Amino acid sequence: MPRAPIDRLLVAALLASAGCYQGAARSSGSDTDASSDASASASASAGDSDGSGGDAPPSAVAPEPLHRLNRLEYNNTVRDLLGVTLRPADAFPPDNATEGFDNLAEGLTLTPSQMDLYALAARELAEAALTIVPRLAAHVGARAHAEASGQAGTAFDWGWSMPRGGGGALNFTIEASADEAITASILAGGDALGVPTPEMGLVVDGVEVGHWIVSATPVEPAVYSVALPLAAGAHTFAITFPNGYDQPAENIYNSLVVGYLDVESEATVTPPGRTMIYVCDPDAAADPALCYRTIVTRLAQRAWRRPLADADADALSELWSGLAAGEGPEEALKLTLRAILLSSRFLYRPSLPGVAGEDTPPGLVPLDDYTLASRLSYFLWSSMPDDELFDAAAAGLLRDDDQLRAQVQRMLADPRADGLRAGFASQWLSTRHLALHQPDPATFPSFDEPLRAAMIEESERLFVDFLGNGRPIGEMMRPDFGYLNDRLAEHYGAAPPGSSELVRVDLGDDDRRGLMLLGAWQTATSASNRTSPVLRGRWILEQLLCIAMPAPPPDVPPLMPPAEGATIREVLEEHRQNPTCAGCHDLLDPAGLGMEGYDGVGVRRELEKGLPVDESGAIPDGLAFNGADELAALLAEDPRFVECLADKLFTYGLGRGPMAGDGAHRLALHDALAEAPASLDQLIEMIVLSPAFRTRSEGEE
Repeated sequence: MPRAPIDRLLVAALLASAGCYQGAARSSGSDTDASSDASASASASAGDSDGSGGDAPPSAVAPEPLHRLNRLEYNNTVRDLLGVTLRPADAFPPDNATEGFDNLAEGLTLTPSQMDLYALAARELAEAALTIVPRLAAHVGARAHAEASGQAGTAFDWGWSMPRGGGGALNFTIEASADEAITASILAGGDALGVPTPEMGLVVDGVEVGHWIVSATPVEPAVYSVALPLAAGAHTFAITFPNGYDQPAENIYNSLVVGYLDVESEATVTPPGRTMIYVCDPDAAADPALCYRTIVTRLAQRAWRRPLADADADALSELWSGLAAGEGPEEALKLTLRAILLSSRFLYRPSLPGVAGEDTPPGLVPLDDYTLASRLSYFLWSSMPDDELFDAAAAGLLRDDDQLRAQVQRMLADPRADGLRAGFASQWLSTRHLALHQPDPATFPSFDEPLRAAMIEESERLFVDFLGNGRPIGEMMRPDFGYLNDRLAEHYGAAPPGSSELVRVDLGDDDRRGLMLLGAWQTATSASNRTSPVLRGRWILEQLLCIAMPAPPPDVPPLMPPAEGATIREVLEEHRQNPTCAGCHDLLDPAGLGMEGYDGVGVRRELEKGLPVDESGAIPDGLAFNGADELAALLAEDPRFVECLADKLFTYGLGRGPMAGDGAHRLALHDALAEAPASLDQLIEMIVLSPAFRTRSEGEE
């Protein structure tokens, strides 16, 4: 079947039978009202320290808006669905960050160009998941390789024209991880005038293993192949032109053009995804078509994260049957998988209601069991539910508090909980920002890529450690441990642990430790060539205390570069003389100025412009401090820090911004945290057990 009709059939399948959600194709337009409500709610409560969001009753839980998978969720989902190592979403445009996170439904719009990228990804994923491939496979384009490595010869339209004279060769290196029986194939063409037809040789490790007379022409090249054994290890391959001849004066010559070298082993590898998808063997089945129906419906059920209605199963089976008639069953399965991956049921997560029970609070309905399973798995794993979570949803176990707690603890102990590090911690601790930040090499010559990587890992491993060690959250400010390698220790002026890899080290009162002293956020919130108390102050207020700062006025004058000998503190004092600037800077500057004991890449310093550094600072409510250690001690005892982290995890876990009615549930969370210090995993349990996480308002469409 030609490609164009297949593509049209896939599109028809998506529109007619793949179950598009109402309004999904309208990008963010269908969520306009919800977004406006969220913005209004956020604005109304920006000055409320309790984040109550008004007097909405506890029963007013807003539903999660239609939620598109973000890049991390897409990559993790196809990994767990298909067993692939591809990360196609890395090539997608960055997701919009809302409320500091890129997993919030309001920011996850969809454009036609992104839909094209989804189509390309679906094609690549279907091939990677289902195609049985050689264990050793190498494809080397002759022209690109020769130009990149500076080999003799000249460029030709589709390949590389070999040097004449009998001494030229095109050299490659190919490594085999095991002993293999391989086939080496070369695309080549040549011509001759007055001399013999060109010959071509293939030499492996200095021994000629293939020799051909190349009768094919450059206009219609052919493939020349030879089978041979190849031992494990690295091998040199050389394509030769032994009878190359060129006599311009006599007008006689021959030429040889090489397009590529392919090496493929006889031994093959079956991708893990194929085993996951083929839940029955059509070749051994009494009714192969029925087996394929089972395959496609089971695949769609996992991809769409809920059981299929009979009509959906019928439609997918008919799609496969129609494609199989022209393409064969294997290719039809790949195309059906592409349709499944392009469905809005895969790309989006809706908030669907279930059936209310006796224990459901008035005015609320519980989330559908499968919706709750997905909300939980995308919170903790940034990925789809596994079979155990699907089974718990099918049995209705997730409605039971103890069962839900057990699932949270199981999932946090699973390696897939790395999704919390990659999704939540990287944004909360600004390690994603550090990955893009470029300190000025003239000002900070010691900053390099190994240091950047160590700073990022230090911050994220601190979060992961607290996720599993059961310590109170407040201890994140002054823990008695940290993560260092020799490179980071040198940067911090600490004792090296004797390891190039980051290791957990015990720390004392006088050591650099804790969240406030992490070099990652200190560097990410600096200017390229100096510290930025403004950015550091904003980070402290917004990330640690949840004090929302308004956008700067449109006509605010820029901060002037420091005059010769002037400190950044003096520059900011002058900047605050402007009443337009003072409103925000009176809040921002004191918090950030207290961090001036650390330069633009987080190195401890005592002097600035030859003057002793003034580390005096303050956070709102008149709490003064001198330096990062004192600020850490203040925040360790300040309930606002733990409450702020709770609010951020609450927002991240629900996958949407603040809405009317959330305030009561956040306050209930704060009250529970005030009764007894909670660990990070206990806080996550509290959020999952909250009505805001498990229910939605009755009557919402």
